[in-house]
Amino acid sequence: MNNNPIYLSVIQTDDKIYIKDENNYYSVIPKLFFDGEKAETTYKKEWYVLKQMPEKIQQQTPDQRINIRYELKAGYPESELTPKVINYSSLYDTKYEEVSGLYEMKYDTIKGELEDVEVKFNIIAKRDKFEFVKKEFDVKYNLLDEINTHPALLDEKPCYIPSEKAYEIIRQYVISNLDGRYAQVTSNYDFHFEVKKKVKLAEPIPHTKNINENDRRKKPKWVTTYAENKLIPILNIKCSTKDTTYGTDCFVPQPFSGKDYEDMVNKMNKYLEDLIQEINTPYEECPHCKGMGVILSANNQTT
Repeated sequence: MNNNPIYLSVIQTDDKIYIKDENNYYSVIPKLFFDGEKAETTYKKEWYVLKQMPEKIQQQTPDQRINIRYELKAGYPESELTPKVINYSSLYDTKYEEVSGLYEMKYDTIKGELEDVEVKFNIIAKRDKFEFVKKEFDVKYNLLDEINTHPALLDEKPCYIPSEKAYEIIRQYVISNLDGRYAQVTSNYDFHFEVKKKVKLAEPIPHTKNINENDRRKKPKWVTTYAENKLIPILNIKCSTKDTTYGTDCFVPQPFSGKDYEDMVNKMNKYLEDLIQEINTPYEECPHCKGMGVILSANNQTT
């Protein structure tokens, strides 16, 4: 019987309990059996889950080695000088010193047994429902919440992603989901990101150019091309409020925030989905007002 008790922090819910070893350097939970079963891991590092408060907690004792001996390696002949088996304590006697390299250690094993261990439970919270969520983002909390709340319960507190990180999240999401038929990235840097919509012109605009203008030895060759789209800004963001390079319409994104981590993620995802839907919606100039307004394309379907 282990005389030193194990101290576990517990979050108790209606249908399960979460446990964590209060020893912050090394957790013994993976070695323990709770009513004969192992605890399951969670998304939260060092936290485990059980179906209920256990009645018996046990730990397996180490396997024991018995009949330790040295046996002659395969391929070497057995003789008076090289017997098949040498007692564990006799190999390095003067008698066998010259042949010790011909032997390898062998032993039999007695499987360890389960023994009861003493565990002290420290219930830090009781909840009707509670789940550890898989956190994909590093978030910030109110200082008082960080001081007064157990770290395992911070996911229940209001949190936010700062503007600098929100900028990068928006940037990467738009790049990954932008439909090049209807919009294009016109600036893509760690400090500035701009997207412009492609608006189909009511009437294509001709543009004539001499493609030989850089070679005076050749006769002018005029080619006419037609612009079918115009570009209008739809997203113009920057990382720092101190940067005034990109005009008054360029802004720093607001932090993503919520009443808890899950709420914050839901609000962030809703913002990103609405944003990319607007960016990927096809528009064209209104033919009646000659470009003073735009209308949704007749085939307003994005793929």
